[in-house]
Amino acid sequence: MPPTRQTGDYGERIACRFLESKGYLIQERNWRHSTLEIDIICRKGDLLIFVEVKYRKDNKYGDPVEFVSSEKMTNISIAAAHYLETIEYSGGIRFDVLGIRPGSSGHFKIRHLKDVHFAGWDP
Repeated sequence: MPPTRQTGDYGERIACRFLESKGYLIQERNWRHSTLEIDIICRKGDLLIFVEVKYRKDNKYGDPVEFVSSEKMTNISIAAAHYLETIEYSGGIRFDVLGIRPGSSGHFKIRHLKDVHFAGWDP
């Protein structure tokens, strides 16, 4: 596994633990449609939530959430539409971004942006 894939997988495991600790139920990890991918799909209450995870070793180049490009957001929106069609879902949805970086003493600094607007998404 390439180092960037290992780093991404590590960040997604941290994200899943964080979300589960907040009462989210993980439905899928790394769900793919063709070349598009959604890092985490989870549920909380009556919402289905699509989560993009960004893990960085430090803030040297900025906050991890700043690395979610508009192209990435559009691709997640397209993948989410395919997922919703695949499972024939018509309930409420939300898009979140989780930025993760190491903190002190083995802890992580996690920034959870809820209900972000994704370009290209027109429900």
